[in-house]
Amino acid sequence: MENNNLKQIIGQRIRECRLKAGYTQAQFAELMDISINFLSEIETGKKGMSQETIYKLCQKLQLSADYILFGSRTPDPLPCDLIQLVNSLTSEDLHSLMDYILALQKVRRIQGREEA
Repeated sequence: MENNNLKQIIGQRIRECRLKAGYTQAQFAELMDISINFLSEIETGKKGMSQETIYKLCQKLQLSADYILFGSRTPDPLPCDLIQLVNSLTSEDLHSLMDYILALQKVRRIQGREEA
């Protein structure tokens, strides 16, 4: 694969996840401690990134480097939008979500016994 094409693909993934996370370029550039211009060049495939920048980007967007580089979410199967939704919940909402998940698991176990 040509280097410029690879940069464009990686840049598209980054832009997509940044937008799903609800950040503008200005907000995310500030969070990453890079210039808006540099972020724009990364997202359009005009510039590559250092290992440190990739690491920081993965931390801030809660992504795996595998996803950024290869498009694979295998090590981190949660989509970036789900992670952002959970991170935006209040403590009370998190408790309610946990109660819901536990109740759902209980229903699934009961359904499994009935089918067997």
